[in-house]
Order: sequence, then structure tokens, then C-alpha cells
Amino acid sequence: VSYRYGNHILPAPNTTPESLELQKILRQMADDKTTHCIAEVSSHALDLGRVDDCDFDVAIFTNLTQDHLDYHGTMEAYYRAKERLFHDLIPHSRKSHPYRKVINGDDPWGVRLMNNDKEQVLTFGLSSRHDVRADDIHLSLAGIEARIHIGEASFPIVSSLTGKFNLYNILAAAAGAFALDVPLTAIGEGIARMNGVPGRMERVSVSGEPWVFVDYAHTDDALSKALEMLGVFGKNRLVTLFGCGGDRDHGKRSMMGKAASQLSHRVIVTSDNPRSEEPLAIIGEIEKGILPEMAKVPPAELFKNGKQSYCVILDRREAIETAIRLAHEDDIILIAGKGHEDYQIVGGKRLFFDDRVTARSCLNQRKRMEQ
Repeated sequence: VSYRYGNHILPAPNTTPESLELQKILRQMADDKTTHCIAEVSSHALDLGRVDDCDFDVAIFTNLTQDHLDYHGTMEAYYRAKERLFHDLIPHSRKSHPYRKVINGDDPWGVRLMNNDKEQVLTFGLSSRHDVRADDIHLSLAGIEARIHIGEASFPIVSSLTGKFNLYNILAAAAGAFALDVPLTAIGEGIARMNGVPGRMERVSVSGEPWVFVDYAHTDDALSKALEMLGVFGKNRLVTLFGCGGDRDHGKRSMMGKAASQLSHRVIVTSDNPRSEEPLAIIGEIEKGILPEMAKVPPAELFKNGKQSYCVILDRREAIETAIRLAHEDDIILIAGKGHEDYQIVGGKRLFFDDRVTARSCLNQRKRMEQ
């Protein structure tokens, strides 16, 4: 989302900065008396050697699902890039801690990573076999309640973050903090204070309006997890609005279409960042994955019958406006794919566009029409 420390917020053109820029930012952080830096290390950064001269204290593996195959080619190559952090960089780090590797033991790629590792690993997950785990779990649209166990100790948590995937994120953060000897009381307080991440299952609606969430989910797995979380609330009709980025992995487009149609009552397929590709061609690839039982209808008829259905609205702003205008008050609308992004790339142009701003504007317009 951004690079930030103290009162400084820097734009993030890449998930992980280029090596020279990364060292420059770390130098600025150190000069500003920053003591700890948490960095999202991308597979691209690892493959291109951007972090090869960083001494990491702890490395955390969350999970691995299909993405970036336009760059890596195969899931095996994608995994090998991620593996470098744990097998090549951490062993040569000059930092020394009892636990330097924190791994999601419920993820199959994480299990593989552990099985190939001789160094002591701290595992997290929902199973009782893990070092850091959770039980007494209650998930709702309002957030997460659970009890976290770290070794022999345990404590209750309450978080405004939503969904099982965020519970895994909480466990990852708790395990990483524990590996750095952060006191358990501070871990619990930190979880409670965390209000949310921009564009990650971010609710933009208020009471009395349809439930509207904006999420960055841009892979079939991420979309499935988001919809599974929202689908728990079965009395609500679930509406998914999404597209796929141009000049990126073609293979995941039909998979995202399948995921949306499997778990939604209504689907609106629209543009994301088409870049140099023809938007309708991208949408055509998404449609190949939509289940046959989900009928294609004109936008005006999307909410008129009780059957699963989908429509295509090329213009993303119009798509969001249509979903919010036609939805019932108890419907849940997921606007997926762009999350925190405040732009849309069409051809060679970078245009201002923010799903959250657009959705809030459409909700306000709906309210005015109802008055």
C-alpha cells in the first residue's frame, strides 16, 4: 500500500523496493530512530535479488496460491522464488534468534517448506499441533473473537478484522512478534488496536445501507476466501463485482470466473486495469469459467429473478453504480480486485479511480433517491 515510518508515508510503486531504493529507505528509517522494519518481500524481489544484502531477523511464510505466473511460468518456480528467503537468505543472516522462521503449517506449500528445513521453525495455524494456534473462534461481519495459544500461554482476542484469512494473518503476526520476544500482553493489545488495512475487506457502507466491501482479492483463491467468509451469513444475498488485470496471468481469469459463480448469487463482470489489452477480451476469458447454471442476463434484469445470474458491464464506475442502485438493503456486495488502488490503467493512461470513493458516492446517491 505504501512505505511508511514515523510520520513519513512514501508511495509504493513496487511491493518491495528496488535494492538501492530499499537500502536508502532503511537508512532513512535508522536515522529517524526506527527500531524495527516489517517488509513484504515479493517473489519478484527474491528472484531479482533485491533483498540479498538484507539481514533478516525473522521470515514469515503465510501461504501460496496461483498468481504472477506471467512472470514465474509455473507454480514450482513461484514457490522456488519464495523459498529463497528461507533457504538462502535467512541461514546467512547475521541476526540470531531461537526462531528465525515462522511458517503457516496449514498451508501445503508451508508444509513442504518445513519438511525441507533443518533449522528450528515456529509454526502457526488452527490445528492443535502448531506452536501458535487459535480456538474458541467466532467470526462475524463485525470481526473476530478467539483465544490464541502460544506455547503454554493463552489469551483472548477481539479484532475488527473479518474472515478466517484475517485470523491466519493475526496468527502470523502474533507468531512473528513472539519470535522477536514481544510480550504477550503487547501482542494482544496490538491485535485489538488494529482497525483494518486500506482496501482489504474494507467496509464502505453504514447501517441502513447494503453491506458494501472493497477487497484487493485478485486471484481465485483470495476471491474464494473472501466470498466464503461473506457467505457464512446465509440470509444475505451475495453480489460479486470484479474484473481481471490486463497484461497479467491469463490462466487465473477463468478460475476467478468459476470462483465467483460458485459462491455468489449475482455476479457483475467488469474492467479492472486492462492496460494494453482489449477489456472485452479479458472479460471473455473470465466468462469461460462461469458455471453454466449461472445465466447471463442484461444488467437491468440482474436482481429481478431468484436464480443465480450474471451480467457484463464494461465501465467499472457504471458497474458499481448499478450494483448499489439495484441491491436490496440486506444484500452483501463485494467489489474485488483493486482494493486500495486509486487508479485505473487503460491503454497507456493512468486514470484516477478508487473503488471506495466511487462506492461511497453511489451509496450517497442511493440515499438521496430514497429520501
